[in-house]
Amino acid sequence: MTKVLIINPPSNLILYKEDLRCQNDADDLIHNIIRPPITLMYLAAISEKLGLKTKIIDAPVEGIKLKQLKEFLINWKPDWVVVNTSIQTLESDLLGLRIAKEKGAKTIAFGYAPTLNSISILKNAEYIDFLIRGEPEKPFRELLEGALPYDNIKGLTFRENNRIKQNEEPDFLQNLDELPFPAHHLITHNLYRVPTTGEIFTTIQTSKGCPNRCTFCLSNVLNGSKVRRRSITSIIKEIKLVITKLHINNFFFRADLFTFNKQWILKLCQEIIKNNLKISWFCNSRVDTIDLEMLRAMKKAGCYYICFGVESGNNEVLRYIQKGITKEQAIETIRLTRNCRIITTAVYILGLPGDTLNSIHETIQFSKEVDSDLAEFIPFIRFPGAKALKQTLLNFHPLLLQKLRRYALIQFYFRPKIFLRQIRNFYMKIQGLRQLLNLILITLKTVGRIFRL
Repeated sequence: MTKVLIINPPSNLILYKEDLRCQNDADDLIHNIIRPPITLMYLAAISEKLGLKTKIIDAPVEGIKLKQLKEFLINWKPDWVVVNTSIQTLESDLLGLRIAKEKGAKTIAFGYAPTLNSISILKNAEYIDFLIRGEPEKPFRELLEGALPYDNIKGLTFRENNRIKQNEEPDFLQNLDELPFPAHHLITHNLYRVPTTGEIFTTIQTSKGCPNRCTFCLSNVLNGSKVRRRSITSIIKEIKLVITKLHINNFFFRADLFTFNKQWILKLCQEIIKNNLKISWFCNSRVDTIDLEMLRAMKKAGCYYICFGVESGNNEVLRYIQKGITKEQAIETIRLTRNCRIITTAVYILGLPGDTLNSIHETIQFSKEVDSDLAEFIPFIRFPGAKALKQTLLNFHPLLLQKLRRYALIQFYFRPKIFLRQIRNFYMKIQGLRQLLNLILITLKTVGRIFRL
């Protein structure tokens, strides 16, 4: 039987490679929610549906090093090895493919890096057979099915007769319900837990695409500007399956823009309640796509946490990066969310286009005015292909940004009201000694991370 190995290769960084805004090392974040590799899980489901023997390795999370991966390749002998890539980990990602090719496997790379630099990567890596640009699911399935000629597979870059061929641009899959449910059963769920409570959770992909034009983000490049939603029926079926088969009741509802359509959100919440699904879930949102009616419905349906991308505390910077929100909207939306007893995180990016030292300090002070429950401050990453690189960018030294980040975290977290609020918020989730000890451990880790910077 044909064997397919789908991996996040060994790396010193733990990245959630589906995140097209930040892609910072999860182990360096204050509240590092390490999420299941949802794209790998979808590819694995496609492979299994074709009747192929399939495994997933999330090496950075599982603690698997290159030597161990090499031993696994020797022993399991996969016919195909598929790797998710990022710019930050590209060298180590491709090293995994080099070893796989030496062991006789056909090799595929996908992700942000091949989407933007496929020809350059293939020129310098003869051990790669195929690169997939854009969404990988359809080209991946066609490759495994043996679709020929390869020229007909949209989004594929490959080598033929010592020539590199780049096929036409891929189409976005319009009906996400066509995809099989992701292979939740192939990952080690104990490794993916909510930091504040220690509960196991998994990811439900609800939609893809974002119509906004933020200059620092690549969602439009990889997932398009049109929001493509799964049907609510499909989502409910997947939730029930996970509850029944894996006994997991905690979910991350993943989307490039989860709260894009109010009526869809209200309907989803109604169906969760109607089906008596006693679940807890969290999501990301913009501050300008959510209102009190939505928040109340989401809370009733089990939402306990929302992460908002605020980005900056300077309205001029917000306009320059085309975020489409204002400081006033951020303050009001987070106030409404907290009033609904939903825990909030506000994420700020330091060193954005248009940022100066003054505007960064303004952002740090603004974070206290916003008064979210939690906050994260992330150094701006210069993604190749992002419109931000064509804007005015001060060349902040990385060490300076790290110092500013540490200062911001101390300013935000070292306030008595924040300590008291964390105890109150997490007390609602504490049900025994284990959860209490976990809260204490998380608090100590938070302090440790701040002073480690």
